[in-house]
Amino acid sequence: MLNACVLPPIPDANKDTAIILLYIQPGRSLMAESIDRQRVNDGRYFQVTEGKHRLALRFQYEKKEIGGLISQDLGQTTCLMSFYYLFKANQTYYLEARPMVTGGQLLLTLNNNYLPLDFSEVEVNCGPY
Repeated sequence: MLNACVLPPIPDANKDTAIILLYIQPGRSLMAESIDRQRVNDGRYFQVTEGKHRLALRFQYEKKEIGGLISQDLGQTTCLMSFYYLFKANQTYYLEARPMVTGGQLLLTLNNNYLPLDFSEVEVNCGPY
């Protein structure tokens, strides 16, 4: 008998907490790692109380070099990223990671408004881990 792996539903934001959902394009991976240096149990999202928190995540993507008509695969890049942000309870945020020439970039969205995270606010460590 084969059992299917069923993930629990992601909770909704409420009067005490905010939810940060992770958005990623196909072929890439973005996983929640820790909140305030404490490991999370489910890497699909963050759930935080109102206030300032440090979020850490892992972003993986295939690095390619395109020259003329030829595309060369340079292997997988992993970026360990972290940042501090002041979250409001009863809100659902969306966090997206995008590859950049020198690493990765994070975009935070609330109510369809981008809340840009300045490069100085995000700690990024990329390499072939």
